Amino acid sequence: MYFETENRWYSIEIAQDLFDLIVVRRWGGRHNRIHGELRQAVLSQHEATSLAEKYCMQRMRRGYALTTT
Repeated sequence: MYFETENRWYSIEIAQDLFDLIVVRRWGGRHNRIHGELRQAVLSQHEATSLAEKYCMQRMRRGYALTTT
């Protein structure tokens, strides 16, 4: 899922690394090179989905819009 405001972007992805299921969050500025990433290991697909939904709701409350890019 990809969110953005006029100046910032944020993405949430559920992925599989070598050993664990992880929720990957990435963020940054649209007009600069300052970016960040956080990977969080989870135990199940249900937990990953719940966590991703929680982060999506936080972004929406903070004024980010869900985009399709």
